[in-house]
Amino acid sequence: LKSLLKEHSIPKWIELLKENNLRIVKSELEVSGVISSPDKKTDIKLNARIDLLLKNADDNYVIFDLKYHGGTGTTKRQNQIKDGKDYQLVMYRALVEKMVEEKRLPEGKVDAVGFFMLATRELFSAYPFVGSETIKPKLTFQQSLDALFAAYNEVVENLCNGILKEGEGMPYIDDKGKTKKAPDNSYGENKVLKGKLN
Repeated sequence: LKSLLKEHSIPKWIELLKENNLRIVKSELEVSGVISSPDKKTDIKLNARIDLLLKNADDNYVIFDLKYHGGTGTTKRQNQIKDGKDYQLVMYRALVEKMVEEKRLPEGKVDAVGFFMLATRELFSAYPFVGSETIKPKLTFQQSLDALFAAYNEVVENLCNGILKEGEGMPYIDDKGKTKKAPDNSYGENKVLKGKLN
C-alpha cells in the first residue's frame, strides 16, 4: 500500500493541491457535534474523523474523504454525489459548519467536499476543481441534509419495529436459518430485535 501511495497517488494528489491553490489545515481531524433538522425535531450527535480538511485561495474550507479502493467503489461514489446521497460528505460539511459556528474552528464557510479515489487517482466533487471530474448533483446541500434526517428517522423507526438494515455485504440469518450476504441497501427482519425496541 505504501509503495502504491508513494508512486501512484501522492504525485497526483500534490498536483491537484497545487492546481487548485489548496493548503492542508489538518489530516485525520476528529470532529463532533450535534446537528439539528430544519424543523428542530431531530438532533443527531455525530463523531467523525475527516481525512483531509483544507483551505482554498478564498480561505474557505474544502473537505476530502480518501477512498482506498477503485472499481465499483468509483462508480458508487460518483452516483452518491450525483443523487445527493453522499451522506458521509454531507455530515462532514454539517459538522465543520457547526464547529465554525461554535468557534471550535477558525472562520470560513465550506466551499467544497469530495472523494479522492487513491487507487484510480480521481477526485469526484460537485465543485469544479481543476484536474477532476465535476458531478452535477440532483439535490442541493440542504436537500441532501433533509434526506439524511429522513433516512435517520426511518432507521430509528425501523429499529423500534424490529427491522434492521443489513449493511452492504454483511452476513445475516434469513428466515430459514441460513447465513446470507445482504445486497446493497437491503432490509431484513431481525427476529431478535422484533418487539424488543419500543
